[in-house]
Amino acid sequence: MKKLEIKEFGLISIFKVSIYIMVIPMALFILIGIIMCIAAILLKSGQFLFIGAVYAILPVVAIPFYGAIYMLIGFIYNTFSKRFGGLEITIQERE
Repeated sequence: MKKLEIKEFGLISIFKVSIYIMVIPMALFILIGIIMCIAAILLKSGQFLFIGAVYAILPVVAIPFYGAIYMLIGFIYNTFSKRFGGLEITIQERE
């Protein structure tokens, strides 16, 4: 068994991973928003249309926002890991 320590994360890779994680939930938000907009047009409901539009537009704002938050967390981790040490993981090689 081998012990390794994670000293630093790449901030761009953290942003990419946050996008990968958020793709499916945000695609569902967009789908729900489109369905709500179509239903609102058919029912002639202005409030329902507004809520559907918010659901459809929310992912465009949320994905970069969450990516920036994750990058900030990564930056804080990188700063503290240099000072106090990083996460330790144990790896066992298979034969």
